[in-house]
Amino acid sequence: MSAQYPQSATFPPVLDVSFGIMMISVLALLILLASYWLIFSNLRAVLRDTYDVAVTAAVKFASPDRALSNLALSALWCLIFWLTFM
Repeated sequence: MSAQYPQSATFPPVLDVSFGIMMISVLALLILLASYWLIFSNLRAVLRDTYDVAVTAAVKFASPDRALSNLALSALWCLIFWLTFM
């Protein structure tokens, strides 16, 4: 029993420090499951939007007027990944 509670205070064994940690884990799991449910319930729209974004990005990346900046950006990302795994 902790010093901040009187000796007459009784708590059920469920109210432990691990209970708060378990509640946070359960809440995080519920949020994760709700997010999955929202994505999978509308999977066709998610896939269509993802495809549209990928096609638009590929067309913009392949444009010849921005070739030098795209090359510099690619080199920067390669450098970042290389430095990360060194």
